[in-house]
Amino acid sequence: CTSCGQMFCGQCKESAGFQSVASCPTCRMPTRVSPAEDARRVVQLLARPDGRHTRAAQYTLGTYYMTGHGVAQDDAEAARLFRVAADKGGVLAQQNLAVFYMVGRGLAQDDAEAARLCRLAADQGCAPAQYNLAILTRDGRGGIARDRGEVARLYRLAADQDHAGAQFNLGMCYANGRGVPRDDAEATRWNRRAADQGHADAQFNLGLTYAQGNQVAQSFDEARHWLYLAADQGHAKALACVDHLPPPTKPGQRAVQSEGDSESEEWKTDSESDEWQDCES
Repeated sequence: CTSCGQMFCGQCKESAGFQSVASCPTCRMPTRVSPAEDARRVVQLLARPDGRHTRAAQYTLGTYYMTGHGVAQDDAEAARLFRVAADKGGVLAQQNLAVFYMVGRGLAQDDAEAARLCRLAADQGCAPAQYNLAILTRDGRGGIARDRGEVARLYRLAADQDHAGAQFNLGMCYANGRGVPRDDAEATRWNRRAADQGHADAQFNLGLTYAQGNQVAQSFDEARHWLYLAADQGHAKALACVDHLPPPTKPGQRAVQSEGDSESEEWKTDSESDEWQDCES
Protein backbone atom coordinates (compact mmCIF):
# COMPACT_ATOMS: atom_id res chain seq x y z
CA CYS A 1 0.00 0.00 0.00
CA THR A 2 1.44 3.39 -0.97
CA SER A 3 -0.29 5.06 1.99
CA CYS A 4 0.86 2.94 4.93
CA GLY A 5 3.71 1.05 3.28
CA GLN A 6 2.32 -2.36 4.19
CA MET A 7 3.60 -5.04 1.79
CA PHE A 8 1.29 -7.82 0.60
CA CYS A 9 2.34 -11.03 -1.13
CA GLY A 10 0.27 -12.28 -4.07
CA GLN A 11 -1.60 -14.81 -1.92
CA CYS A 12 -2.52 -12.21 0.69
CA LYS A 13 -3.68 -9.76 -1.97
CA GLU A 14 -5.96 -12.43 -3.40
CA SER A 15 -7.39 -13.51 -0.05
CA ALA A 16 -7.94 -9.90 1.06
CA GLY A 17 -9.37 -8.88 -2.27
CA PHE A 18 -6.74 -6.14 -2.49
CA GLN A 19 -7.01 -5.82 -6.26
CA SER A 20 -10.78 -5.23 -6.18
CA VAL A 21 -11.46 -3.32 -2.95
CA ALA A 22 -11.50 0.46 -2.80
CA SER A 23 -9.36 0.75 0.34
CA CYS A 24 -6.28 -0.88 1.87
CA PRO A 25 -7.17 -3.76 4.26
CA THR A 26 -4.60 -2.40 6.77
CA CYS A 27 -4.95 1.41 6.86
CA ARG A 28 -8.29 1.73 5.00
CA MET A 29 -6.94 4.49 2.77
CA PRO A 30 -8.37 4.56 -0.78
CA THR A 31 -6.43 2.40 -3.23
CA ARG A 32 -8.05 3.62 -6.43
CA VAL A 33 -6.21 6.90 -6.91
CA SER A 34 -4.59 8.71 -9.83
CA PRO A 35 -0.97 7.87 -10.79
CA ALA A 36 0.11 11.34 -9.59
CA GLU A 37 -1.50 10.77 -6.17
CA ASP A 38 0.05 7.31 -6.02
CA ALA A 39 3.52 8.78 -6.62
CA ARG A 40 2.90 11.56 -4.04
CA ARG A 41 2.06 8.95 -1.40
CA VAL A 42 5.28 7.05 -2.07
CA VAL A 43 7.30 10.25 -1.68
CA GLN A 44 5.56 10.79 1.66
CA LEU A 45 6.55 7.28 2.75
CA LEU A 46 10.17 8.15 2.01
CA ALA A 47 9.91 11.20 4.25
CA ARG A 48 8.67 9.27 7.30
CA PRO A 49 11.06 9.86 10.21
CA ASP A 50 10.84 6.27 11.47
CA GLY A 51 12.42 4.99 8.23
CA ARG A 52 9.93 2.14 7.97
CA HIS A 53 9.23 0.86 4.45
CA THR A 54 11.96 3.12 3.03
CA ARG A 55 13.53 0.38 0.90
CA ALA A 56 10.19 -0.71 -0.55
CA ALA A 57 9.22 2.90 -1.24
CA GLN A 58 12.54 3.57 -3.00
CA TYR A 59 12.02 0.54 -5.20
CA THR A 60 8.40 1.46 -5.93
CA LEU A 61 9.28 5.04 -6.81
CA GLY A 62 12.06 3.68 -9.03
CA THR A 63 9.51 1.65 -10.99
CA TYR A 64 7.37 4.77 -11.33
CA TYR A 65 10.28 6.71 -12.83
CA MET A 66 11.07 3.70 -15.02
CA THR A 67 7.54 3.59 -16.44
CA GLY A 68 6.44 7.22 -16.08
CA HIS A 69 3.70 6.35 -13.58
CA GLY A 70 2.60 9.62 -11.99
CA VAL A 71 6.00 11.24 -12.61
CA ALA A 72 8.02 12.24 -15.66
CA GLN A 73 9.79 9.16 -17.01
CA ASP A 74 13.47 9.32 -15.99
CA ASP A 75 15.78 6.31 -16.37
CA ALA A 76 18.66 7.94 -14.50
CA GLU A 77 16.48 8.67 -11.46
CA ALA A 78 15.02 5.15 -11.62
CA ALA A 79 18.54 3.71 -11.64
CA ARG A 80 19.54 5.89 -8.67
CA LEU A 81 16.57 4.74 -6.62
CA PHE A 82 17.11 1.10 -7.55
CA ARG A 83 20.76 1.44 -6.48
CA VAL A 84 19.80 2.82 -3.06
CA ALA A 85 17.23 0.06 -2.49
CA ALA A 86 19.54 -2.63 -3.89
CA ASP A 87 22.35 -1.61 -1.53
CA LYS A 88 19.89 -2.20 1.32
CA GLY A 89 19.23 -5.74 0.09
CA GLY A 90 16.09 -5.15 -1.98
CA VAL A 91 15.83 -8.18 -4.24
CA LEU A 92 13.57 -6.66 -6.90
CA ALA A 93 15.69 -3.50 -6.93
CA GLN A 94 18.79 -5.63 -7.47
CA GLN A 95 17.05 -7.36 -10.35
CA ASN A 96 15.89 -4.17 -12.06
CA LEU A 97 19.25 -2.48 -11.59
CA ALA A 98 20.91 -5.54 -13.15
CA VAL A 99 18.71 -5.14 -16.24
CA PHE A 100 19.61 -1.44 -16.44
CA TYR A 101 23.31 -2.42 -16.40
CA MET A 102 22.73 -5.14 -19.01
CA VAL A 103 21.26 -2.75 -21.54
CA GLY A 104 22.88 0.53 -20.46
CA ARG A 105 19.63 2.16 -19.41
CA GLY A 106 20.02 5.25 -17.23
CA LEU A 107 23.68 4.42 -16.62
CA ALA A 108 26.73 3.02 -18.40
CA GLN A 109 26.36 -0.56 -19.65
CA ASP A 110 28.32 -2.97 -17.42
CA ASP A 111 27.97 -6.74 -17.84
CA ALA A 112 30.08 -7.54 -14.79
CA GLU A 113 27.93 -5.43 -12.47
CA ALA A 114 24.79 -6.82 -14.09
CA ALA A 115 26.01 -10.36 -13.42
CA ARG A 116 26.86 -9.54 -9.80
CA LEU A 117 23.45 -8.05 -9.10
CA CYS A 118 21.65 -10.83 -10.99
CA ARG A 119 23.39 -13.44 -8.87
CA LEU A 120 22.49 -11.62 -5.64
CA ALA A 121 18.82 -11.60 -6.59
CA ALA A 122 18.85 -15.09 -8.14
CA ASP A 123 20.36 -16.59 -4.98
CA GLN A 124 17.37 -15.18 -3.08
CA GLY A 125 14.93 -16.96 -5.40
CA CYS A 126 13.99 -14.11 -7.76
CA ALA A 127 12.71 -15.84 -10.93
CA PRO A 128 13.40 -12.96 -13.38
CA ALA A 129 16.96 -12.75 -12.02
CA GLN A 130 17.44 -16.50 -12.42
CA TYR A 131 16.20 -16.20 -16.01
CA ASN A 132 18.49 -13.25 -16.79
CA LEU A 133 21.48 -14.94 -15.15
CA ALA A 134 20.83 -17.96 -17.37
CA ILE A 135 21.04 -15.72 -20.46
CA LEU A 136 24.27 -14.11 -19.22
CA THR A 137 25.71 -17.58 -18.59
CA ARG A 138 24.54 -18.87 -21.97
CA ASP A 139 26.21 -15.96 -23.75
CA GLY A 140 29.34 -15.89 -21.56
CA ARG A 141 28.78 -12.27 -20.53
CA GLY A 142 29.92 -10.45 -17.40
CA GLY A 143 32.94 -12.69 -16.89
CA ILE A 144 30.76 -15.80 -16.55
CA ALA A 145 32.03 -18.95 -18.25
CA ARG A 146 29.58 -20.53 -20.70
CA ASP A 147 27.98 -23.58 -19.11
CA ARG A 148 24.94 -25.16 -20.76
CA GLY A 149 24.19 -27.33 -17.74
CA GLU A 150 24.11 -24.27 -15.47
CA VAL A 151 21.93 -22.45 -18.00
CA ALA A 152 19.36 -25.25 -17.93
CA ARG A 153 19.50 -25.39 -14.12
CA LEU A 154 18.78 -21.66 -13.84
CA TYR A 155 15.97 -21.87 -16.38
CA ARG A 156 14.40 -24.68 -14.35
CA LEU A 157 14.58 -22.67 -11.11
CA ALA A 158 12.67 -19.83 -12.77
CA ALA A 159 10.38 -22.15 -14.73
CA ASP A 160 9.30 -23.90 -11.53
CA GLN A 161 8.09 -20.46 -10.39
CA ASP A 162 5.95 -20.15 -13.55
CA HIS A 163 8.27 -17.76 -15.39
CA ALA A 164 6.96 -18.16 -18.95
CA GLY A 165 10.19 -17.14 -20.70
CA ALA A 166 12.18 -19.64 -18.64
CA GLN A 167 9.63 -22.37 -19.35
CA PHE A 168 9.90 -21.73 -23.08
CA ASN A 169 13.71 -21.63 -23.01
CA LEU A 170 13.89 -24.79 -20.90
CA GLY A 171 11.66 -26.47 -23.47
CA MET A 172 14.12 -25.42 -26.18
CA CYS A 173 16.97 -26.90 -24.11
CA TYR A 174 15.16 -30.24 -24.05
CA ALA A 175 14.23 -30.00 -27.73
CA ASN A 176 17.84 -29.44 -28.76
CA GLY A 177 19.70 -31.34 -26.03
CA ARG A 178 21.39 -28.21 -24.68
CA GLY A 179 22.57 -28.75 -21.12
CA VAL A 180 20.09 -31.60 -20.65
CA PRO A 181 19.50 -34.88 -22.51
CA ARG A 182 17.25 -34.40 -25.53
CA ASP A 183 13.67 -35.22 -24.57
CA ASP A 184 10.80 -34.29 -26.89
CA ALA A 185 8.17 -35.08 -24.28
CA GLU A 186 9.75 -32.71 -21.75
CA ALA A 187 10.20 -30.09 -24.46
CA THR A 188 6.50 -30.27 -25.26
CA ARG A 189 5.50 -30.19 -21.60
CA TRP A 190 7.46 -27.01 -20.85
CA ASN A 191 6.43 -25.42 -24.13
CA ARG A 192 2.76 -26.01 -23.25
CA ARG A 193 3.19 -24.43 -19.81
CA ALA A 194 4.66 -21.32 -21.43
CA ALA A 195 1.96 -21.26 -24.12
CA ASP A 196 -0.77 -21.46 -21.46
CA GLN A 197 0.69 -18.26 -19.99
CA GLY A 198 0.52 -16.45 -23.33
CA HIS A 199 4.12 -16.80 -24.55
CA ALA A 200 3.84 -16.16 -28.31
CA ASP A 201 6.80 -18.31 -29.45
CA ALA A 202 5.53 -21.16 -27.27
CA GLN A 203 2.04 -20.84 -28.75
CA PHE A 204 3.57 -20.91 -32.23
CA ASN A 205 5.61 -24.02 -31.46
CA LEU A 206 2.66 -25.76 -29.83
CA GLY A 207 0.58 -25.06 -32.92
CA LEU A 208 3.20 -26.73 -35.09
CA THR A 209 3.46 -29.60 -32.62
CA TYR A 210 -0.25 -30.30 -33.13
CA ALA A 211 0.09 -29.90 -36.89
CA GLN A 212 2.86 -32.50 -36.97
CA GLY A 213 1.42 -34.82 -34.32
CA ASN A 214 4.71 -34.78 -32.42
CA GLN A 215 4.20 -35.97 -28.80
CA VAL A 216 0.48 -35.15 -29.14
CA ALA A 217 -2.39 -36.49 -31.18
CA GLN A 218 -2.36 -34.66 -34.51
CA SER A 219 -5.09 -32.02 -34.64
CA PHE A 220 -5.19 -29.31 -37.26
CA ASP A 221 -7.97 -27.57 -35.35
CA GLU A 222 -5.78 -27.37 -32.23
CA ALA A 223 -2.87 -26.27 -34.39
CA ARG A 224 -4.97 -23.49 -35.86
CA HIS A 225 -6.11 -22.42 -32.36
CA TRP A 226 -2.55 -21.98 -31.04
CA LEU A 227 -1.23 -20.39 -34.22
CA TYR A 228 -4.01 -17.81 -34.18
CA LEU A 229 -3.19 -16.99 -30.54
CA ALA A 230 0.44 -16.42 -31.53
CA ALA A 231 -0.61 -14.35 -34.55
CA ASP A 232 -2.79 -12.15 -32.33
CA GLN A 233 0.42 -11.20 -30.49
CA GLY A 234 2.16 -10.28 -33.73
CA HIS A 235 4.10 -13.50 -34.33
CA ALA A 236 5.37 -13.03 -37.88
CA LYS A 237 5.24 -16.66 -39.06
CA ALA A 238 2.04 -17.83 -37.38
CA LEU A 239 -0.47 -16.76 -40.04
CA ALA A 240 1.76 -18.08 -42.81
CA CYS A 241 1.73 -21.49 -41.12
CA VAL A 242 -2.06 -21.41 -40.82
CA ASP A 243 -2.22 -21.02 -44.61
CA HIS A 244 -0.35 -24.35 -44.93
CA LEU A 245 -2.93 -26.24 -42.85
CA PRO A 246 -5.96 -28.02 -44.30
CA PRO A 247 -9.26 -26.12 -44.03
CA PRO A 248 -11.21 -26.53 -40.77
CA THR A 249 -12.94 -29.91 -40.48
CA LYS A 250 -16.68 -30.42 -40.18
CA PRO A 251 -18.12 -32.82 -37.58
CA GLY A 252 -17.38 -36.42 -38.64
CA GLN A 253 -15.03 -35.31 -41.43
CA ARG A 254 -11.46 -36.62 -41.50
CA ALA A 255 -8.77 -33.99 -41.97
CA VAL A 256 -6.61 -34.32 -45.08
CA GLN A 257 -2.97 -33.29 -44.78
CA SER A 258 -2.01 -30.43 -47.05
CA GLU A 259 1.14 -30.36 -49.12
CA GLY A 260 2.49 -27.50 -47.06
CA ASP A 261 2.53 -29.40 -43.74
CA SER A 262 5.91 -30.96 -44.45
CA GLU A 263 7.46 -27.51 -44.61
CA SER A 264 6.35 -26.32 -41.19
CA GLU A 265 9.13 -28.06 -39.22
CA GLU A 266 11.77 -25.75 -40.62
CA TRP A 267 9.73 -22.74 -39.49
CA LYS A 268 9.55 -23.92 -35.90
CA THR A 269 11.14 -21.56 -33.39
CA ASP A 270 14.15 -23.48 -32.09
CA SER A 271 16.11 -20.70 -30.40
CA GLU A 272 15.74 -19.35 -26.88
CA SER A 273 14.22 -16.01 -26.00
CA ASP A 274 16.69 -13.16 -25.43
CA GLU A 275 14.40 -10.55 -23.89
CA TRP A 276 15.65 -9.28 -20.54
CA GLN A 277 13.09 -9.51 -17.77
CA ASP A 278 12.57 -6.63 -15.35
CA CYS A 279 10.02 -6.12 -12.57
CA GLU A 280 7.48 -3.31 -12.58
CA SER A 281 5.80 -4.00 -9.27
